[in-house]
Amino acid sequence: MSKEIFQLQKANILEALMNDIQENLPSTTNTGTAFTRVAAEWLGYDLEEYHLPDGAGDYGIDFWYSSPNTFDIYQVKSQDLTDNNDYNMKPYGPAGVSDLRNVKNFLLHSDISAIKNIHVLKLKHEFDQVILTKKLEENSEQNPLSINLYLVILGEKLTHQANEELKQLQKELKAINNYSNVSIQFKVELYTIDHLINCRWWEENREWRDRHGRKKDFIILTPKGQDLNANITDSKSSLFYCKCIDLVKAFGALGYQIFEPNVRCRIKKSPVNLAIKNSIKYRNSRQEFHFLNNGVTIICNNFIKPSKNRKSFKVYEPGVINGLQTVVTMHESYKELEENEKEHFEKNCFVLVRLLNNTAVKEINIVVKSTNNQNPMQARNLVSNDPVHILYERLFAEDLGWFYERKQGAWEAFRLDPKRWRTLAGKRQNDFKKGNARRRIDNEQAAQAWLSFIGFSSEAVHKKKLLFDESKELYELVFLRRTVKHGSDYKYIPKEALEKNDKNSPSHKMILAAYLCMVFAKKAAFSTKENRENTIQRKGLDTSNLSKEEISAKLSEDEVYNLNRILNGMSCVFTEFVGLILFRAFGKKMHNVGDKLLKNGSLAKLSTDLCFDKIKQQAREDKCNKDD
Repeated sequence: MSKEIFQLQKANILEALMNDIQENLPSTTNTGTAFTRVAAEWLGYDLEEYHLPDGAGDYGIDFWYSSPNTFDIYQVKSQDLTDNNDYNMKPYGPAGVSDLRNVKNFLLHSDISAIKNIHVLKLKHEFDQVILTKKLEENSEQNPLSINLYLVILGEKLTHQANEELKQLQKELKAINNYSNVSIQFKVELYTIDHLINCRWWEENREWRDRHGRKKDFIILTPKGQDLNANITDSKSSLFYCKCIDLVKAFGALGYQIFEPNVRCRIKKSPVNLAIKNSIKYRNSRQEFHFLNNGVTIICNNFIKPSKNRKSFKVYEPGVINGLQTVVTMHESYKELEENEKEHFEKNCFVLVRLLNNTAVKEINIVVKSTNNQNPMQARNLVSNDPVHILYERLFAEDLGWFYERKQGAWEAFRLDPKRWRTLAGKRQNDFKKGNARRRIDNEQAAQAWLSFIGFSSEAVHKKKLLFDESKELYELVFLRRTVKHGSDYKYIPKEALEKNDKNSPSHKMILAAYLCMVFAKKAAFSTKENRENTIQRKGLDTSNLSKEEISAKLSEDEVYNLNRILNGMSCVFTEFVGLILFRAFGKKMHNVGDKLLKNGSLAKLSTDLCFDKIKQQAREDKCNKDD
């Protein structure tokens, strides 16, 4: 039975991969480009466009990511689909390996003046800047710059010749290179389709079953040392240094299921991940990892303590509530180590673990909030499981057909596995789609819009970091109270607005109306590029012989240009203006007009069809409907 479950899981993930590639095809030129973008996402990268060179002069680079001490550079290979739109699983030849060799030569030997691809030029500039920085470091030879070269194939294997050439390249680059007096360590890795399937399985697993479908509801955690008195343990909790390899094995066996209570949904690659990775890569920092890392907090249904005959904890239905980033990165780092380094990691790398029985505290959410303060946790994530946000999520979904994204990465996690989203039982991503558009409202942008709408656009722009701080007045204004007047009537002082208010949370329909106003204002204003190009064309400027400073000086003389520059940054002010009109028209009853407002004029079309471009054009041409 477990084998059948495993094969079914693999087939489902392959189907999801194909669907993702097909979804990306309309916005890309071919299957290869679509697969590159999907592979980057499935491998955990959240990339900007400049990370994705496309076209001539890419030097074999399909996408890249950097941190102060590491570069990840990928070559992605796919073959044309079969006539049935299925995968072509023929082995891949040596072209991908040759591209990796070209990448190495590009970094170390290319003439920057010859680089024509602007995305590749960006990479070269960053690389040269890191080299300059490394030169200034003391003992930089003990901490070389890491350059990881990856070949990703939409298939199961390479040809024999390609395999031999890959081994030869790995052998050549194993030694540390010296470039401009900076030590560089290259690593070459092959990722087949099975690696992508594993990445997605680890992320999607929400059952107490292992990779092969076998039931598994516990993990083993081994404390450092043999002295049982060295650990602080009682019947409900324990504090100890744990072997990192145990957490690596736990994630490998159960994936994201062990992170079920965590307030984050999905962690993308970030400088923090790479800093953890570098700590594990080298022996000195690896042995000190338990001093360098904040540790991992785990809740569980039950645990069995070590004894004289058993060296480890047996932890049932564990839930990592702090340390997702640490565990995932340790798992990735361990796989990339050489065999002798893996052995050293298993024996010498430890991390602080706080182990809590579910009954150890009255409210687990309090523990979640207090332990999740390590970068890059966002304040919105810490309150994401509060009742008010779960209620908004349900109201937006059931009443409006909108997905309320109450925490970082919530939409992506819901899209990948709707069944896991217990607060939206029975909902699927199609419930929030209109054509290719997604009716999705990010609660940080919603908070900015609503705070602007009730009269505090300045705070919405300049105090965004405080919007989800429960101890601050702005959080209360946005999510827990209904102001009876506009901010202008309180002299724009938030504290005064809180003294007289209706002790109810704002209407979700009014929040959506405010959000649509803000997004419309952003889209309706000319972008910086549009404004610049339109003005140059309207004024008939010949810019061929002018410097950037001279062009800017001439543009700034134009009143329309300056007006559009101002409008470009006034979406929150526009939203505040709409709120002011409604307060003046309805007084405190303004909070009850959301239903009619969302059925009125352009707002009706925006709330259902998200046709911002059409409404934007009507506004620019002054052809708005009379009922707007």
